[in-house]
Amino acid sequence: MKSLSPDAPQRVGPVAGLAALMAELGSDPDAACRSVGICVDDLDPDNRLPFALIVQLLDRSAQLAGCPHLGLLLGMRYDHRSLGVVGALMSHAPTLSVALDDFVGSQISNSRGAVVYLHRLGTDYALGYGIYDRQLPGASQIYDLGLAIGCNLVRTLTNGRFWPTEVLIGHSPSDDIRPYAEFFKVPIRFNQNQSCVIISGEALTAKVEDADTGERRRILDQVRELMRLELGGWAARVRHRIRPALLEGLPSMPSIADQLGLHPKALARLLSREGTTFRSLLADVRGVTARELLATTDLPIGDIAAALAYANHGAFVHAFRQWTGVSPSTWRQATMAISR
Repeated sequence: MKSLSPDAPQRVGPVAGLAALMAELGSDPDAACRSVGICVDDLDPDNRLPFALIVQLLDRSAQLAGCPHLGLLLGMRYDHRSLGVVGALMSHAPTLSVALDDFVGSQISNSRGAVVYLHRLGTDYALGYGIYDRQLPGASQIYDLGLAIGCNLVRTLTNGRFWPTEVLIGHSPSDDIRPYAEFFKVPIRFNQNQSCVIISGEALTAKVEDADTGERRRILDQVRELMRLELGGWAARVRHRIRPALLEGLPSMPSIADQLGLHPKALARLLSREGTTFRSLLADVRGVTARELLATTDLPIGDIAAALAYANHGAFVHAFRQWTGVSPSTWRQATMAISR
């Protein structure tokens, strides 16, 4: 397995298919790769590249190809089998529910820039994807890719019996949303505070055909070893937990410590050794998510404040000024002007 950088937390996975897609669209994949400082040969599924570079590559490719839904087209070609050993583990889960738990629990071994989560919504579930590394221009491409893969893996793991019932997309719609409607074939809501596919509770009980218990045990040992090698420091693990927790309210140190199997004081000591605190990490993730929602959606400022678990609009504006020196509305206007 190659790596171009000591800080290379993202497995290339399905992005390996970008060169073929670009060629089909009549665009030059070499030019796209050169624009971010890599070559096409670096797009090996098991290679690891910086998360921000992969997002930049997808965005640049969409621009060069004149295809605003390039991420969707790429994701349509893949399912869990593009996820390496994590996908192999999912293939041998007894049910879709266990397979999704495998995905959520092991995904950090594939990426330390974004998180996969599964939240209960009444009798349904939201399988979502959220960036926490930094606010990245062009992130809509990787969100679309993730949503398409999410739909496909539900279908494949249930042998075609189930498909998501709704899709929520955390960016504004492009001028032509027909490609989204044609692929998803269920209600789609743009400008949401998260990117996720909604799955029925019934679907989660579906058995995974051809699952092999012995093979699952063997692959699980591989996943555990990969997790040991790829987890990174405690700060990375905490950030990974904070991003989805924000969707359910304000995360607390005790709740995140409990998820990590630690006492809050023990977690505080571990973070201190890495030169940070839970409060600082929470502010970082809130800041990243705030800038992303301001840049990629048309959500009102008050809705973004609520999505980030601020008590009120004023508290969010105050925090945002501390991060950036300007108000959320001023920052959004400046970002929109640059993007034009």
